[in-house]
Amino acid sequence: MTIYQHRDDRGYAVYTLAYYLEGQRRRPTFASFADAKAEADFVLDRLNQGESAVLTLTTTDRLAYLRAREVLDKHGVPLDVAASQFAHALTLLNGSTTLTDAVTGYLKMRPASIKTATVQQVVDELLVARKADGSSPRHIDDLDSRLNRFAEAFQCPMSGVTASDIHDFLLSLKLKPRTCNNFRTAISNLFSFARLKNYVPRDHQPLEQVPELKEPSKPVPILTRKELLVLLEHVTEEFLPYMVIGAFAGLRQSELARLNWTHIGPKYIKVPPAAHRVKSTRLVAITPNLKRWLSTCRKVEGKVVPFSNVSNQITQLFKKAGLKSKHNSLRHSFGSYRVAVAQDPKAVSFEMGNSPKMVMECYREVVTPEEGRAWFRIMPGAAKNILALKPQCEAAQPESAASHQ
Repeated sequence: MTIYQHRDDRGYAVYTLAYYLEGQRRRPTFASFADAKAEADFVLDRLNQGESAVLTLTTTDRLAYLRAREVLDKHGVPLDVAASQFAHALTLLNGSTTLTDAVTGYLKMRPASIKTATVQQVVDELLVARKADGSSPRHIDDLDSRLNRFAEAFQCPMSGVTASDIHDFLLSLKLKPRTCNNFRTAISNLFSFARLKNYVPRDHQPLEQVPELKEPSKPVPILTRKELLVLLEHVTEEFLPYMVIGAFAGLRQSELARLNWTHIGPKYIKVPPAAHRVKSTRLVAITPNLKRWLSTCRKVEGKVVPFSNVSNQITQLFKKAGLKSKHNSLRHSFGSYRVAVAQDPKAVSFEMGNSPKMVMECYREVVTPEEGRAWFRIMPGAAKNILALKPQCEAAQPESAASHQ
């Protein structure tokens, strides 16, 4: 490379840099020696790095190229790759916003602080958290059995589990739809916890794309009026409160188990929440016939149901009465007959501690209003010579007389 000093047509001193590039002679001219020397150094540097194509750019384009390279070299991204990705991003945005604004919004939803953890690690942390927050042992055991089975199937980072993976897992269980849906609920709890702990992005909600399995419609197992009368004929004095409160107030078996006589007032039963639940106490109205039944067996204090294993008592009673046992039939019967009489699923849902949707799906139009009124007219016998141990009920009376009570 040679730098020549000479004068231009107007008599000014100029400096020409002369060199050959790809067989062609180049002669750029500069106003000062320093500029000519800088260009010579740049050309030599580009040639040494094998970037002879850069030297064919105009001065303006070359400066733009150099600035772009300076920025991209910090990230190790080639200029052509950056240009391709930028153009593709603009196409996707379609003028709706700038690329910077789009990335800023994305980072708000997917923070850079996402931590890596396997499915098993997240399951273990969730179980520890549930024990610490006072969840019931039954709920913890359910999560333990279901989620550990899920973790065995996915020995990978939590963020790597997709909606398709979850759907395939549920189908592979080959269990009843209701059981598979219970697994789905447990997995949903796991992902909620993972989002809380930044193990997955906040917008990573694969369960939204996994539909619940369709559960076959089954009629709820309820008792007929005659079946209840037969059961009340054979029930013992100690177990009578359980039967009438279950049939005419609809309390759950677990709620009856923790009920004390002090919870039962003249008009309402105050159902206390379980020790591991945060739901508030609810009031259940005492129907006129239930009030009559309770008057035959009420105690001042103590447990309403003095049995540690209620299921055994129910099984024995049905067997003694010569009836086929029906699971949770007292509560189901109350819900069905109560909705038929009240015609207000929302009010009944509050009494039962269920959602209005559950009441509508399970108990609406199961029995007629006439059958509902007959259910809540079942009264204990009024004869004074009947021992409290075995209270007389409508089954011992003519049907015509019972219908007028």
